[in-house]
Amino acid sequence: MAYRKQYLLQGFITNDLALKRSHEMALEAGIPEGNSTKYLAASTQIGINNWALVIDEENLNYLTPAERSSSFFHEIPKPEQFVKFYTPTVYRYMPKKFVDEFFNEGKLKIGSFKKFKQNEDSQKGDRSEGNAYIFGNSGTHSFVSVANYGSDAFVLSTSLLISSELQTLFDSDDCIVITDPVNFAIEVSKKIEHFRGLLVGACRYQPNKTIQRNIPNFDIDSLKVSEMDQSIDMNKLFALSSDVAGDDVFFNKLMIHSPQQEYRFIWFTWDGDVPESIDIICPEAQKYCRRLNELDLNS
Repeated sequence: MAYRKQYLLQGFITNDLALKRSHEMALEAGIPEGNSTKYLAASTQIGINNWALVIDEENLNYLTPAERSSSFFHEIPKPEQFVKFYTPTVYRYMPKKFVDEFFNEGKLKIGSFKKFKQNEDSQKGDRSEGNAYIFGNSGTHSFVSVANYGSDAFVLSTSLLISSELQTLFDSDDCIVITDPVNFAIEVSKKIEHFRGLLVGACRYQPNKTIQRNIPNFDIDSLKVSEMDQSIDMNKLFALSSDVAGDDVFFNKLMIHSPQQEYRFIWFTWDGDVPESIDIICPEAQKYCRRLNELDLNS
């Protein structure tokens, strides 16, 4: 349905008077007296002792010339178009000691892909983090590349779910409830040394760590060192692999981890190789979080 203009006729001191005029318009429009639809326009209060009728454009002819020329009559501005992105509440499972440190001091430990790889627990860690297989196909040519990623980034894992099973899995008896993930991440980014960029989103789960793309305009010759040197330029191949993979490499996880429903924050730096983890002090992020409560656990 296309947008329909609406108009406001105000100046009624009571709702009854506004509805009386609306009923008169309905009768003039041919709606029978006993019909369940008694009114042609909705009434609304816009101030003390000031009621108005909201009138659709197609019903303007039922207004008197005096009403249409009155200062009490005007077009309702068209609502602005909007674009919104839904961001969920997410949960960072931690022992109560560390949750207290965050809310008391703003202290927060942030890990890395390197740390994920080193954790030998099949659920808590992921040996495949930081690696992906990229397959590109143009129909006549194809390429395969192993992508190594994330060495320049810090990562904080959270979950879209609140559950006792996840608390047990992560050896936690508490968690930080992050109610505004984007602004939380922005505040943390201000504490990351040599910060370069931010990526936030939910992980996707699949049987393996492969990313396949069709590349209609792919030309194998474009990867060669030069016309004289027909060997593949590995820098060009890595650049193409990065373009083909996009951000999926940072959010693809194996199906075995799907019960975690991970929502992850990634802070990129200008450093080529970040440490396994860092501790930051960021009390500014606290206002975008809250403590866990009984309503969370019972929801």
